[in-house]
Formats: sequence, structure tokens, C-alpha cells
Amino acid sequence: MVRSKSWTDAAAVAFGVIWWVSLAAVVVVVGLLVLIGTHAAGGGALKLDSFFELPSAAYRISGHGLSSSPATLGVSSGALSFTRPRPGFVLACAVVLAVAAGAWLYILHQLRGLLAALATGATFASENEVRLRRIGLAVIAFDLGHALAVWAGGLYLEHALVARGVTIRAHFAVNVTVILLGLLLLALAAAFRVGAELAEDQALTV
Repeated sequence: MVRSKSWTDAAAVAFGVIWWVSLAAVVVVVGLLVLIGTHAAGGGALKLDSFFELPSAAYRISGHGLSSSPATLGVSSGALSFTRPRPGFVLACAVVLAVAAGAWLYILHQLRGLLAALATGATFASENEVRLRRIGLAVIAFDLGHALAVWAGGLYLEHALVARGVTIRAHFAVNVTVILLGLLLLALAAAFRVGAELAEDQALTV
């Protein structure tokens, strides 16, 4: 029991440090983006997640031990790097980054509260079920929001960019692992709710 309490105490301290470090990093990065964006000449560089497709005539991939015909590439992902971006572009990216950072800090905040409750021995408190459910929903929303932002950015880039030898594609792609993690957290929250109800029934029986 003492060892378990020391572990939860250490984890709570670690997540507290991560939360403050993340907050400081977000403030610094967003501040730098705003500084670059408000500079008249622009500056720096920005990278955007994107999807693209290459025409089959532009490459040749073959493996005689694997197939009798050349292989083809489907829609692929990568990062577009823009040097000396326009101020409006930088400020738009700063807003998106701030929203994503807010979701990340929210998840860390809920984890800090969960670990603090576990450190006091209140394992099946009703607040823990609420925190776990919030974390699970936030994880799922974070990944769906990222996929939506990349898809919307792809739609804009399809018309805003002049690309030769490559076709920019708007593609909605979610991270299945992250979605499954969020669903697992929701299932764990449901288990905590059952545990809290059993603990309340036991307390009333005694």
C-alpha cells in the first residue's frame, strides 16, 4: 500500500511538472508565431501536415521477387515546409496551435486531478470516473480535430498551391490507435463508475 501511494505521488508530481513545462512551451511557441506573423517582412518557416499523390509516370517501383508488374503509390502523407510565410498564414497557424495546446493541457490537468485523488486513496470516487470520461472524450476529440484540420487545410491547399509533378489531396485520416485509446479510457471510466456504486452500496450496508 505504501509502495502504491509513493508511485501515485511520484506520478502526480511528474505530470505536474509536465503540465507546467507544456504550458511554458506553448506560451513561448505561440508568442514566437505571433511575433513572426506581425513582422512586416515575415520570417521563419512553417510546416503543415498534408497528403499528396504522384503520377505513376513520374516514378517506377519494381520488385521481381514480389510482383511481375511495377508497384504504384497511393495517397501519401508528408509535411509541406513554407519559408518566410505570410503574416496572416502564421497567425492562423498560431490559432490552430493554441487550440491544440489547450486540448493537450486540458488532458494533463485531468490526469493531475486523477493521480492526486488516487494518491489520497480515493480510487473509486465518482470524480475519478468523470475525469477518466473527460480524458477519453478529449483524446478522441483531439485526434478527430487534427484529422479535420488536415482535411480542411488540404481543401484550401488544393486551390491555393500551384504544384507541378505532384497533386495535393484533401484526405480525412484518423489515427485508429488514438481512437481506440480514447474508447479504452471511456470503458475504464464505466468500470470506475460501477466500482464507485459498489463502494457506496458497501458503505451503506456497513
